[in-house]
Order: sequence, then C-alpha cells, then structure tokens
Amino acid sequence: VCLGYGEYPALNLIYQDNQPGQDQQRIPGLLYRKEQGQFDITSSADSVTDKDLTVFSTTYRPDFISPDKYYEDNRRHYATENNIGTVRIFTQTHCPHTCNFCSSRNFLAFAENKRRPSQLRNAREIPVEDKNRSEFIRAYVRDRTLSCARQATSQLTPRSFVNLISRAIKNYPTIKVVFINDDNFLSRHVKRRFAEIVSIIKSTPELQGVEFICSTRVDDVDEETITLAKEMGVKEINFGVESFSEQGLDSLSKRVRRAKQETSADV
Repeated sequence: VCLGYGEYPALNLIYQDNQPGQDQQRIPGLLYRKEQGQFDITSSADSVTDKDLTVFSTTYRPDFISPDKYYEDNRRHYATENNIGTVRIFTQTHCPHTCNFCSSRNFLAFAENKRRPSQLRNAREIPVEDKNRSEFIRAYVRDRTLSCARQATSQLTPRSFVNLISRAIKNYPTIKVVFINDDNFLSRHVKRRFAEIVSIIKSTPELQGVEFICSTRVDDVDEETITLAKEMGVKEINFGVESFSEQGLDSLSKRVRRAKQETSADV
C-alpha cells in the first residue's frame, strides 16, 4: 500500500528491484503487511511539487499505447465518433478546497500525520484483525480538529499544460477531445493560470478545433470563467454538487460561497 503520493515510491521500487540486497521496506511511502499479519509504517511519501509535475509531464509518452487499439476499445463505450478520440490528462495534484468527504484531502492529511487518531500516531504496527478497528475508524472520522490538511495544490504551469496536450495530439492525430481529470480545473484559486492557458491555446495552431471536458465546483464558475472556457473549446463541465440540501452540504463542509441572503443549497 502506498501512503501519500505514489510517484516517488513507484520510481524507487522500480529502481531497487534492480539493486540486489536493497531493502525495499525502507522506501518512504510504502506500507507493508508482515508475515505475522501486521502493517509496518515506515514514513509517508515525498510530496509532489510544481517542478515534479513538470518533469513527469515531459516524460509522458502518449505513443506508448497503440492509438488504434486504444480507440478500438473506446468504440465499445461511446455512442458518437467524436468522443472516441479522447485523451485523459492530469495537470493538478488535488483540489484546493477542504470538503471533508474528499478522498484526496483526507488521504493526504492521513499520510502526512496531520489527521491521524492517537491510536495510529502512537503505534507503528496495527494488527489486521484488530478488534478495535471499528473504533479506530470512528475516531478517525470524529477527529474534526484538523479536518483537512491544507497542503498546497501543485500544478503544471500554463506553458507545460499546453506542451503536454500538444505532444499528445502529435502522437494521436485523430484526437478530438481532451478530458482534463483534475478535481477542480476551473478553481477560482487558479483563475489567472486558467486565463493564461486559454491565451496560449488560442495562439497554438495545432490546438484549434480541439474540445475539452473538465470538472469544477458550482461556486467557481462565473460569467468570465464561462466565457474563457468557451474560447478554450470546453464543451462539457462536470459539477460536483453533492447535495441540494443545506443540512447535507453543511455536513460535508462544502462551504459553497454565498451571498448575504443565499444558502449553499440556493447557490
């Protein structure tokens, strides 16, 4: 099991596989189950930075998978030909908001020891068949004093973002759609970045006519953002609504931005 970001543990594991005598159990971020049925936690994985993402994106090989085989499989899942030539990319590590249901925020907080119950903080080994496991989980959920780690979101620069897409399209000439898998691509926290991305795309000839799909929060979208999205070629935006109930939204710490007389559900 990987605790935290998976990039460096994976690279270290591959490297040490070729180094006889190396102790793989000392790799930061890897959690092992021992023969006795216990988990041994060494340490959390190294965080991924903006620079790391840029390096990872430049080593991405879109031609590693045969596009013909890839799209042939897509034809079994999509009704329209225009959705078959699609490539999926990640340009951020996680959403900058702190909704308490979010797996990225909770897993990262857990890995960084910022939201672990005392039972885990004080014990390096946890029996697999621990009778107190349900209580352990309840203690984890109850702990609201550090509800989410405020770990900074890492992201590709606008230029690296466009370079990644350009290389993918160069290798997959029949691509029609780019699916941006970021949790919150249109976040108001990175509005300037989005505007710069749109500007570069509009001046890049090979990207004209390419369509995009992305996800965001309902309160991160305004007229300016929608206008920029249209100029970029965004054809679909997936919204994380979660609930139309004010009680439900409050229980999730959704914290949707609201006007003076508006509730989160109204927004």
